[in-house]
Amino acid sequence: DKRPPISGFSFVAVSFAIAAAINIPIAIVEQMLGARMVVGPSSLAVVAYTAIFPSVLAYLMFNRGVEIIGPTRAGAFMHLVPLFTAGLAIATADGYIAAIAAANGFTVATRDTGAFEAAGAAVINPWQA
Repeated sequence: DKRPPISGFSFVAVSFAIAAAINIPIAIVEQMLGARMVVGPSSLAVVAYTAIFPSVLAYLMFNRGVEIIGPTRAGAFMHLVPLFTAGLAIATADGYIAAIAAANGFTVATRDTGAFEAAGAAVINPWQA
């Protein structure tokens, strides 16, 4: 085994620290240019969700998968990452659009009204009389 003796948690912590060090100057520039994040329960929930699920859990699950099947076999599936990313984006796009529409009072014209009605957004189905 040629891997250095470091745990997965230590490696991910260092990776996140590097990402934070890169993003902090960008956030400072945004603040100086007048962009302000409205801190409230919903924005904190979005940050927590993004930090927990796509970041930490996905990273740890990927590392566990590589540990189980090995790096050579795991590397053969790396080309599927963009495919799954696009598929998940398409599958969840209605929810994002519905949330934006509901928050801003927009009306959406669509045939697939389920996500929009569930979010409380005004929706028109032009295919129904």
